[in-house]
Amino acid sequence: MKRIIIFLAIIFTSFQVMSAQKITFTVNSGATNEAYKAKVESSVQALLNQIEDAWTHKSTLNLLPVQLTEGAAASLRMLWRNTPFHCDESDIVEPIIKTYDENYEVRNIPIELFDDTGSPVYQELVISLDPAAVITKINFAIEAHLYRRIMDDGSQVTDAR
Repeated sequence: MKRIIIFLAIIFTSFQVMSAQKITFTVNSGATNEAYKAKVESSVQALLNQIEDAWTHKSTLNLLPVQLTEGAAASLRMLWRNTPFHCDESDIVEPIIKTYDENYEVRNIPIELFDDTGSPVYQELVISLDPAAVITKINFAIEAHLYRRIMDDGSQVTDAR
């Protein structure tokens, strides 16, 4: 009997270690209405949980359960191939921001990635959504000190296309 209990305890612990942590995402302000808020929370939470699941199982991203454009999916897959990352937080609460083009952004999503030496690096994601709460872009945030330097410099950027 004692062996069975120990065996079950080991199996239970193994399953807990193998399962990815579930991430909850909550919008605390900026949503135009409750229905849109719920859609954004669902979209972002689905994305973060798929990232965490792929990280935990060292697998490719499964983006089927996530509402995102093909462009956003392709961009995320490229980021993932170059630098896999994961969200170290289990409960994220952030505002949603309306952008100049009538879309929305969620910023400050904390993630952890690893540099060439294997050292952890803190980074933040910016997730852009359209008015239907479909994810349209996923980017790493620019660091505050770099943003400030660009803005203070006043240099103009010309698109060479």
